[in-house]
Formats: sequence, C-alpha cells, structure tokens
Amino acid sequence: MSTVYIHPDQVYMTMMGLVKKHKTAIIRAHATFGPKAIEKLKKWTRRIKPFAPVDTEKFLEGWKYSMVYNGIVIYNDAPYAGAIEFGVAPGRIPSPYSRDGKSPRPFRRLVEWTSKKIGEGYVRHRGSDRSAYAIAVKIQQNLHNRGLKGRRVLTHPSRRNELIRSLREEIHRQLQTMG
Repeated sequence: MSTVYIHPDQVYMTMMGLVKKHKTAIIRAHATFGPKAIEKLKKWTRRIKPFAPVDTEKFLEGWKYSMVYNGIVIYNDAPYAGAIEFGVAPGRIPSPYSRDGKSPRPFRRLVEWTSKKIGEGYVRHRGSDRSAYAIAVKIQQNLHNRGLKGRRVLTHPSRRNELIRSLREEIHRQLQTMG
C-alpha cells in the first residue's frame, strides 16, 4: 500500500489557481453575454408588443447591461419600463376627466403618441370621435378603469431561465477556450 500526503497549502494553492482561472472565464463570459442578452430581450419585446401607448422603439433601445463586481445587471432605462414589465393597477392612472366631469384633459404625450399612430396632427375637433385628442381621452379613461397588464419581458420565469441557461453556456465556452 502506498500513501501520498498532500499538504493543505498545496490544496489551497491549487484551488486558488482554479478560482483565478474560473473568475477570468466568468468575467469574459459576462462581457460577451451582455450584447447577446440584449438582442434576445429586443426580440422578445418585439414579439410581445407592450399593448400600451408607448414609443416601442424607445423601449427597445432602453435595454442596457452593465458589469458589476461579481456579475452582470440587465435593465431597461425607458421611463415607463416598470409599467410595461409589472403593469399598473386600475385607478393608478389618472382619469382624463376633471372633477367636474366636463372637460377631458388627457396626457399631452398620449395625444402625441395617438397623433403619431393615426397620422393626424394635434388637432382637436369638437364632437369628432376620430381626432387624436378624442382617442387619447378614451385610451386614458380605459387605462384608468382597467389598468395595464404587465408584460414581464425580463421577469417571466421561462425567459429568465433562458437567459441563465445562455449565460451558463457562455461560461462553459469560455472555460473551454482557456484550456
């Protein structure tokens, strides 16, 4: 019978070498994974369609990532990203009607969005149901009454698992290239 004695310092040094190698591979994997994740999120966003009066291109271009100490953070910096991702409860969006119930005042940006979508300028035609102003009033009242369902582009479990799986594959690929 033969016995091999391995000193704890030898184990420690071997482990530290592996940790450094793995840490470098993980950092490289995060750096190469970021742009791929953003492209996947843009593809999912195009497929989902926010079903809300938002500038979809601004929302698509809002997907960003940043490297942090031990990983990567993926986020959307569009001002309404939280409302699209998680939704808005009924009553949280103000009604376009004032307290007297007579003069509707929809959000200016909602009227601009509606004008852009229907190809009509900011013109208010009294009594016309086809003006951008009248449509914006109806949209805002509908959002006030019904709320907005969250689309969960990033937080949906299957999409989140897909991103995690892709990151694991990228880490494995980087480990293989480092030998």
